[in-house]
Amino acid sequence: MSQDHTQSGSETVEEVPRPTISSGESPTSNVTAVTVNTLARAGKHPASSRVLVVGLRDPDTGNDAHVRTIVECLDKEGVEVVGYDRRLDAEATASLDVEIQDSLSLDDFDGVILTTPDPACTTDELDSMATALCGHPIVVDLTGSIDVRAAAEHGITAVSYWGV
Repeated sequence: MSQDHTQSGSETVEEVPRPTISSGESPTSNVTAVTVNTLARAGKHPASSRVLVVGLRDPDTGNDAHVRTIVECLDKEGVEVVGYDRRLDAEATASLDVEIQDSLSLDDFDGVILTTPDPACTTDELDSMATALCGHPIVVDLTGSIDVRAAAEHGITAVSYWGV
């Protein structure tokens, strides 16, 4: 698989290749592996990283099983995970063993995993995302909300795919 490189100011930002899911491979374990690998590519150690999961339940089914698995797998890797979902209250997310934000704040996170679309996490909002997130942030986008090349131009290492 080839890797593209995009110029960002005076530095070259590597565009992470779009991941694929092999037959028999769990999509949620793939999300975990991609997140950990993308953190490493951005120079971040997973055990000292904070990641915000935006979207805690499937908006159509209300199922949180895939998010629960992502959170559990990232926790095993030592990643501190916080969750946010603008459509849910604390009671609705009580089954997830993760800190939940009442209102969205990207401040001081090393990265974001988008499992459902959110208006604050789109290509149009990359400038504010890059400002709020910690240096060399990552985005793992399962929603198609982020243009990977535009993210690289803002210093964000982004992976976009439909995996869960």
